[in-house]
Amino acid sequence: MTATPDIFLSYNREDQAVARRFAEAFERQGFKVWWDATLRSGEAYDQVTERALKSAKAVVVLWSKRSVESRWVRAEATLADRNKTLVPAMIEPCDRPIMFELTQTADLSHWQGDVNDPAWCAYVADVRRFVERSGPGAAEAHAPAIASSAPASSASERGGEPNLVVLPIASRSGLPEDEAFAADLTSEVIAELSQHGWAKVITPVAVAAQHGAAVDLRAVARELDARYAMRAHIRRIGTSLRLMVELLEADAGRIVWTQKYDRPLEDLAALEESLAIEVASHVGEQQISRFEFERAARKSGGWSAWERALRSLASGAHASSDSVRVGIEEARQASLIAPDYARAHAQLAAWLTYGFYLFGIELARDEVRARIKRAVDLDSNDPWVLRQVSTASSAIGDPRTALRFAKRALELAPHVAHAYFCLAWAHLSLGQYAEAIAELDTDQRLSPRAFYLYMSQYLRVLAHFSAGRLEAAREAVDRSLELNVNFVLAHKWKAIVSTRLGEREEAHQAVRDMRATEPSLTLEEHAAQIARSLPDPARAADAVAALRQIHAEVEPAS
Repeated sequence: MTATPDIFLSYNREDQAVARRFAEAFERQGFKVWWDATLRSGEAYDQVTERALKSAKAVVVLWSKRSVESRWVRAEATLADRNKTLVPAMIEPCDRPIMFELTQTADLSHWQGDVNDPAWCAYVADVRRFVERSGPGAAEAHAPAIASSAPASSASERGGEPNLVVLPIASRSGLPEDEAFAADLTSEVIAELSQHGWAKVITPVAVAAQHGAAVDLRAVARELDARYAMRAHIRRIGTSLRLMVELLEADAGRIVWTQKYDRPLEDLAALEESLAIEVASHVGEQQISRFEFERAARKSGGWSAWERALRSLASGAHASSDSVRVGIEEARQASLIAPDYARAHAQLAAWLTYGFYLFGIELARDEVRARIKRAVDLDSNDPWVLRQVSTASSAIGDPRTALRFAKRALELAPHVAHAYFCLAWAHLSLGQYAEAIAELDTDQRLSPRAFYLYMSQYLRVLAHFSAGRLEAAREAVDRSLELNVNFVLAHKWKAIVSTRLGEREEAHQAVRDMRATEPSLTLEEHAAQIARSLPDPARAADAVAALRQIHAEVEPAS
């Protein structure tokens, strides 16, 4: 087939009978299909296949237990993903390669060729959309309109963030002062939770009226469309106060997390604030975020803009070049679903710049600036938005703007850990290393188990190395690797710091791990990333020299 195909069909040879069923069904729908059964005798297989793969408007990958193990199918899927032409389908239950777990995938494991099957019809419609608008680079050509005149989307499209009901905290001591403390603590927790942005906090009068009585949680969940509920009680144990907190799936009434807090009863006023901050961080930033990530990953389609943004965060958090590309596409889809959803534009700006900062992925700076502006124009008082555009500004090399956004986010939500991470990155980019370390200390104190903690440790490495504190830099890089063993930047800095400390064996192994983690990145690309990340040219040159030195020692033995 010499004409440009509409569809490139990727599959494992052992699934050829199923592939034929798909190819013939697509052709009956009017598509031009390329698959290797169409190769003419004498044609160069590799050249023809690559030409068809790159020119196809949609690449249909048929995932099966055999194809997920095929290097050819994985490579074809990876190229299609980069070209924004990937439209995968599962033809039998299997575990997809991890980088494609968050890619929308049709489940057609049951399909035997019925053209009226609803799942098949929906899949054909998806493929047709790709054929009509896609092709290599089409994601940029068809980028969403981000002008302020974009049509308004519905509330459900704009977000989809879950509702969280906070039930009044009960006192089990029978003391009037504890009753008052519990009521005040309820208000403080609600105020703190509302700053985190992982759920919309609702406190209905109907629930408050049932204080002290049995609450029909499922009825509350139905009435208020609540996904989560938090309930708690306090009681005295000698000279201590114990707070028990439970987070529940509201509609099922199932407890998904519980935590006990014991504090000395010395100063109730001070205790009230510190407990509220800690509880909100645990419930919002650590627990609800985790459950929402898992929920968005399990869902097979029909995602809201919020869920797409979550899938973007979850994917990009792996911090590999492939996962960041997936994160970019998920964020772009969120902005397409809801053009007036500020968080979608902020998320896309962040991942576009991360891709450049971490891996040198080509960056359209004009689009990043437009996304940042659009996000802030849509909601300049959402701390979540401000934190994302702050990190985007740092990654693009505009630390003063990043500092301004982070400070504003902190004004609006002073006890959210991620704001201090954003401040730290801006200070680091300005060469203010002591300030950066102080902000990272606060970040870790407020949220010691945050999902991005490995990245916080990476910033510590940069700050300590830039300040000449090699032992502290080594401690931070080891901690970053403990948290994310696949983080290539940590392996790179392990090699650099170990070289400067004279630890040759550790440095050699770190180079091997760096290369195994991201085999497509060259030494020059690693060196360019170092130049982007360190504000002091002399320190950057020193780091590059150390990496080149140890890389040269390892290269002959590779």
